[in-house]
Amino acid sequence: MAEEEAASAVSALSLDTATAAGVAEKIRQGDASTSFAVFALEDEAAAVTLVEHGAGDIGSVAPRLPQGNVRFVYGRVVLDETKGGLDHVAAAGLGRRKLVLLTWVGEDTPPRERGAVSALRAALKNKIPELVVHCELSATTATDAEQAGIVEKVKTASGAFYDSGACGADQTTEATSEGAGSTEVTAKARPKGGRKLVRKSA
Repeated sequence: MAEEEAASAVSALSLDTATAAGVAEKIRQGDASTSFAVFALEDEAAAVTLVEHGAGDIGSVAPRLPQGNVRFVYGRVVLDETKGGLDHVAAAGLGRRKLVLLTWVGEDTPPRERGAVSALRAALKNKIPELVVHCELSATTATDAEQAGIVEKVKTASGAFYDSGACGADQTTEATSEGAGSTEVTAKARPKGGRKLVRKSA
């Protein structure tokens, strides 16, 4: 039952690169209906396949990632300090948004495909300019790809105070007057002297 409900929450379709780019743009812009996507490429010249996308935690895809293939998981993570640090993916409270690209290499992935990971990742970025990335992560086990593992990796890469880490520029999130669930996203460089957070009001 749980697997059926999960399947109904996402689109498991093979679509062309243009459609995949549209999904990536929704994630980048903070669209509440789309917070993660899983992409695949057969080779550098192939069109991007949108394996699935939907709303929810980026780590929710972990159980469905194949053990014998490479996948690229793209999604939003919010750094929330209202609860003492990073703890969940959500567009609420006081926090910063990170756009994460997780490279998944299943434990049974053939050596030839493993060797092509870097080239495939570069091809994905070239084919989808909308794929703005603040943090690049990798995972080989379902545990590494779960929400808790992703959150800890982003937290570590961002640094304790999010001002000297390896994740690059942030996106602040702020509620707009257009209604609940709508967010305004602004890319901002990390301030030299410390943190700057934007509060989302109801």
